Amino acid sequence: MEEDKRRVWDGELSRDLCRDLRFVHDCLGMRGYRARTEALHLNHVLVSERPHLALPILKAREIISGLVQDHFGLQLNRYLYLEWSGLMVWLPGSEIGWHYDSNNEDYLKQRVVSAVAYLNDQGRDFTGGSFEFEEGETRGVSPREGRVVAYFSNESNIHRVRRVESGRRYTLSLWFTDQPAHDEDAKLLKQFPKLGTGSSPGAHPVPDEMYRTEAGNDIRMDKIRALGFRVQQEGATHLLQASNGQGSTWRCESLTHSLIRALRIREGGSDEDEGGGREKTLQSAMEESWERSVELGQLYVPDHLAEHRLL
Repeated sequence: MEEDKRRVWDGELSRDLCRDLRFVHDCLGMRGYRARTEALHLNHVLVSERPHLALPILKAREIISGLVQDHFGLQLNRYLYLEWSGLMVWLPGSEIGWHYDSNNEDYLKQRVVSAVAYLNDQGRDFTGGSFEFEEGETRGVSPREGRVVAYFSNESNIHRVRRVESGRRYTLSLWFTDQPAHDEDAKLLKQFPKLGTGSSPGAHPVPDEMYRTEAGNDIRMDKIRALGFRVQQEGATHLLQASNGQGSTWRCESLTHSLIRALRIREGGSDEDEGGGREKTLQSAMEESWERSVELGQLYVPDHLAEHRLL
């Protein structure tokens, strides 16, 4: 049966969670591995100067892992480990031709199940960018906020993404494996064994080169301008203000911090201090989640912490 090898769920990720995931990508997204894309691996969030922005990714991973395990893991009669997870934005002109996920390269052969969560709506937020299987009754999947599509990663599910014509197509991509040696959780917990040490999340921000586009522009600076702000460096800090020079000026610790501040103002209509109450609450939630994750040996967000919104 076709339902055995692929499955579509609607409404599994809430509107608020999708909004938070888009916000995380807008804050930290960097140059993608494909032309005209931006990408953000979970690891890069954890090493950033705002590791608590990983909270909505951890929650979404948990939800999707449950769906995949219940449908595909039971079929295979084995446990499926998350092998890779990350956010991606497909920009106008981006596309990918017919392929299947487990056999593009030798280093991908361990992938057993693929899953994609759509974080915004085709037609409203972007045009083009349909997901299509090569054969079967379920051939086309229209991206819709909160929708999840999952499928076996082998040649039974050859697929493509049609060219994005306009807008920004946001997704959360995950791959699953039955090989514990490729368990993403174990690798991240080994890399970051404890908060507050040199190997803790947030200790090693990614280099600026990772934010350079093919044209040499800094993605963060382009976003700041598009939001209607300008920023200039002053010593070790950055000054952010509206492009027209009117209104408040905010002193920020980095270019990334400047972008996050600009996004918060535009998304939430607030210039709340990044070091204020919301920030401290999120930091505490991240610390508690990480401590529990280390105890359990897998990444985990307690339900009462998952309720915290970024915006």
